[in-house]
Amino acid sequence: MSAVVNGWFNPENTDDQVTGVVAGFTSREGRFGTVPVMVLTTPEGDVSVAMGRSVLRGSFKQSGAQVGDEITIIFHGKAPGKSYYLYTVRCPAREASMPASQPDTLSPVPTW
Repeated sequence: MSAVVNGWFNPENTDDQVTGVVAGFTSREGRFGTVPVMVLTTPEGDVSVAMGRSVLRGSFKQSGAQVGDEITIIFHGKAPGKSYYLYTVRCPAREASMPASQPDTLSPVPTW
């Protein structure tokens, strides 16, 4: 079963993932207010990723990815004994070229 449903990344199973090029950022009104949204361009079409979860946003920032970079988002499920979900964001273009201590110095990415 695909983790993309109606154009949205909607992971349910551990290791569900999506790979695409960061096309840009927008927002959407959700049940709990305005939610930041990242748009990925994939071979199957654009995929929207709701960036409302702080662990996902943090992993994205740590990856150093920027608009135009290819990334992979991997869903790891709920943290054992916790109420939050775990994600990894991989950006091969940045992993070799950027020290892990400076991911927030890049632009243009939102400052969620």
